[in-house]
Amino acid sequence: LPFWWTAPELLDGGMESTASDVYAYAITLWELFHPRTSSIYPNAELLQTLELIKRGELRPMIDESVPSEIIELMHQCWSSAAESRPGFSAIVNELTRLSRDVDFMRRGISSTSHSSQIIVPSQLLHKVQMGRHVPPERYESASIMFFSIHREESEDDPSSLRQQFEMKTKHLINSVADKHSALVMPTCNPTCYMFATGIPEAHPDHAFLLLRLAMNLVKELIVLRNEMGCCLSFRA
Repeated sequence: LPFWWTAPELLDGGMESTASDVYAYAITLWELFHPRTSSIYPNAELLQTLELIKRGELRPMIDESVPSEIIELMHQCWSSAAESRPGFSAIVNELTRLSRDVDFMRRGISSTSHSSQIIVPSQLLHKVQMGRHVPPERYESASIMFFSIHREESEDDPSSLRQQFEMKTKHLINSVADKHSALVMPTCNPTCYMFATGIPEAHPDHAFLLLRLAMNLVKELIVLRNEMGCCLSFRA
């Protein structure tokens, strides 16, 4: 179960609601600004961590580079009291307001500069860096897939082999995403990526496009596995 994205009231046996979805959104928002963090709760013991989350005593640590407006939004969205969380309409209104603030957009890009080419579509990144207003876009629907890749390692593996695998994997992932007009983003798990079709380029058959992407990705990973002579496992 995706415990880290699960609202405290659900961990306590409550029912799913829009408010619990808002909590999950807050964790996803945190991930967007911490794409290279290996774990939401490092070195956490599961049962103890879940108990602290339920009591409202534990939430992800936020990097100081994250804009204060986003920090405040995260705090509101992952409030322990479900009734205190904003609705999605209010969240959209706030993000729309912030998107008109050029200074905020620049700070947002700066806080994720190490991976902004992945998080922000390249066609928008340049406009923001130039101080131009980029109006938010709305999409009726899109398809999203999380894809994890794991290579079995041994203690005798040289660091150069690990680096070579990571480099080839990143190139492969970006290449496949480009071929299918998909957006690819890292997650808090360095071995897992999120693919989205239908955004930023709308596509009427985005679900089918994502299926083709997944099949092509598996095919290319098998080629990579044979090329490097390693054992790979992947999951979507």
